[in-house]
Amino acid sequence: MTIHKLQISGVRNLEQARLDDCGSVNVFTGPNGSGKTSLLEAIYLLARGRSFRSHKPGAVINHLATRCVVFGALADGTSIGVMRGRSEQQLFKINGNPVHAASQLADALPLQLIDAESFSLLEGGPRVRRQFLDWGVFHVEPDFLFQWRRIQKALKHRNSLLRRGKMVDSELAPWDSELVLAAEAVDAMRATYLRRLQPHFLYLLGELVALDKPELVYRRGWPEESGLAAVLLKDRQRDLQHGNTHSGPQRADIDIRIGGRPAEEVLSRGQEKLLACALRLAQGVLLHELTGKTCIYLVDDLPAELDLARRQALCRQLAAMRSQVFVTATDPQSLQGCWPEGPGTKWFHVEQGQVSACAPP
Repeated sequence: MTIHKLQISGVRNLEQARLDDCGSVNVFTGPNGSGKTSLLEAIYLLARGRSFRSHKPGAVINHLATRCVVFGALADGTSIGVMRGRSEQQLFKINGNPVHAASQLADALPLQLIDAESFSLLEGGPRVRRQFLDWGVFHVEPDFLFQWRRIQKALKHRNSLLRRGKMVDSELAPWDSELVLAAEAVDAMRATYLRRLQPHFLYLLGELVALDKPELVYRRGWPEESGLAAVLLKDRQRDLQHGNTHSGPQRADIDIRIGGRPAEEVLSRGQEKLLACALRLAQGVLLHELTGKTCIYLVDDLPAELDLARRQALCRQLAAMRSQVFVTATDPQSLQGCWPEGPGTKWFHVEQGQVSACAPP
């Protein structure tokens, strides 16, 4: 999937911005605070229906506006529009027709973000890595969203009963059964996906940086030697005491290891960034392999933490994937020689919320 045209209105300091002929690689340079990251945020809004910088709906809206609007025309003829208002109003449209779930935007426009928060894949909690895993499963397993929603519903009702403190087993049994059935389905999908992802990850990581025995280990959220039904029964008193379900697919995680040790304990910041990039790139490769789709990459402040050789290696891999890329940097010279020359690579300067085409450095 590629964006051909992009129109932005009222996204932070981008009062009005328009790109009428996006390239395969789109490089945005300019000083800090000029609106470069806001442009990536607008594209993210188009694909996810929300910002990656704030959970507050109004935070993304220009202080002089009551709403923000982003419209994208894709190369395959699809059009996507997103409107967010200050009072949590939202409107999503695909080909002019309203859609009610952000998951439909995500399905229409697969997107990966590489930014300062990418380090959280290694340093953050299990939820970050679980979301990373589920992004991939969502895009390649048609039944995943249905089963994931079954899990959320079962957990909601089960935890509500647990918090009441007093109940009979017959009240909990149906939700235990529902949770187990959906959990087993999601667990199988997650395990299969990570097994398919690992060889692509190892290859791409090797192209970016040499590390000792990198490994991804899937943790499903309950003991490997036990069925979830037995674990839920065994943990019943603890769950009642805390009013929460301790074991299950909502606790799944990925151990990222280098030479048998947690990656965050042994890697430099630059190596951590390259490892996170390899994970994101591998997802794009696997998506294309299994579905024929390509995803868009947003790369904010690409030069940060990377020397020139590593920047060039990362750009070389992004270009080889034939995915559309939107990348930012403060200094255009920092990306000189990183991207292939030609009409597919377009350079833009961003200054005080204004975006204009410019020549490469």
